[in-house]
Amino acid sequence: MEELVHESLDTTLEYEERHYGDTWWAKTTLTVTGQLDLIHHVTEGLARLKRYREGLNQKQENIAEKLPVLLRVQCDGDDCEQNRFVLYQYIGDGSNADPPNSTVDSVNVEKWMAFEAFVRPFEHLEEDDNFISEARNLRAFLAEFHVGCYYYDDFYYLANYDGVENLWKQRNEIWFIKQTD
Repeated sequence: MEELVHESLDTTLEYEERHYGDTWWAKTTLTVTGQLDLIHHVTEGLARLKRYREGLNQKQENIAEKLPVLLRVQCDGDDCEQNRFVLYQYIGDGSNADPPNSTVDSVNVEKWMAFEAFVRPFEHLEEDDNFISEARNLRAFLAEFHVGCYYYDDFYYLANYDGVENLWKQRNEIWFIKQTD
């Protein structure tokens, strides 16, 4: 399965700094009300993205599954457990022609311009909140040791490279996006 390509800029024990080129993503917003049951909502969002990839798009074409799947988590102050999430699936690099738009309002296509990210890999997402502690650890490390290095701290991404059938099992990452001035 095709995966998003990156260039490693720096590696420490706590994170890897990476550069990504222009990319295309399919996205859907997840609204979580009441108790956080993230896996249930992510499963619903993945079903929407799968329908888009299987031809529910303007060109009625099948789009191969590519990795990663990203979950954007909003943070308010020190709280990174908010119930506002956006689910993204990588659908191609920026050199590809424009991918087809979705024919349903719940899925959109967007192009991301090249970016850099601070990435912390981890395995086995065993519980909904495991990734929250990983995000807090990376955020605290960046805040303490990277004075003068700016990144967006009001959101982060949980990236998964296992594919939709084995979501969150082995290869997971937390991404904080580096700010470009």
